[in-house]
Amino acid sequence: AQTGYSAVRDTSGPVNERGLNLESLATSHNRQKFVKVNRFQFSDVTEGIRLYNPANLQGAEIQLTVVATAITSTTNGITLVYLAGAQTYLFATNAIIRAGTGGVGGDGIYLEGHPGTVTTISGSDISSARGKGVAFGVKSRSSNWGPGFTVRFENTVVSGCYSHGIYVPDPNYAHYDTPSYIILDRVQSTGNGGYGLYRNQDNGNGNQPFYLYATNCVFANNASEGIYLDGTLNTGGSTGGSKMLATLVNCTLANNGGTAHYLVSDQSSGNSATTYNA
Repeated sequence: AQTGYSAVRDTSGPVNERGLNLESLATSHNRQKFVKVNRFQFSDVTEGIRLYNPANLQGAEIQLTVVATAITSTTNGITLVYLAGAQTYLFATNAIIRAGTGGVGGDGIYLEGHPGTVTTISGSDISSARGKGVAFGVKSRSSNWGPGFTVRFENTVVSGCYSHGIYVPDPNYAHYDTPSYIILDRVQSTGNGGYGLYRNQDNGNGNQPFYLYATNCVFANNASEGIYLDGTLNTGGSTGGSKMLATLVNCTLANNGGTAHYLVSDQSSGNSATTYNA
């Protein structure tokens, strides 16, 4: 079994280079990126890992697997961007990320695209000195209807971030034809400078809901709400917003600067928040 680590550093002059960067600029399609990083240590880099596909590429799925890897970066720790809004998957296990050390911003993890139903972050410890812990810019897979997504966090700590802990907005007029989910198990989002967890779902017509399932989680000592679920329309369209449904089991929400758990929606019925111990 592998016992050592591979080290990646910018050793020449000021820190101005990424640790690992794969970027497609050409207009040719089918430029998939499937990358696995196992037992690496990235330090003294601007971004630890960056995979990028522009909007004019089709059939160019991004998939990153990170295992037992530590990243210290001046901006983002991990950046995954597919501007076409198609499959952009992340599997992070036993990762330690310290982002934003350069004082000018940067998120621990930034994913812009469609995370599909398989994106999972587990056994990890994430923080950012000048940005968010985990930030998603979720995009529909096309300008028309597309499926929802599922993101899972398991046994993970997101703490001490300058901004929000876990931040998952819809930055565009998303058209979902299936529900979306965030599933948290043994997650701590604590001591962050904004929300512990934020989700905005701008569904387009309100037919497909968003579900949050959190079990044995802690949202505490955040500057704003522990959990903020926003189902209001944020861009154009005659109807919009989403039903928001949350189930919290054996969770602790304490000492947050705002409401422990806040839910708002443009949909007048079908919203729910259930909290209980089991």
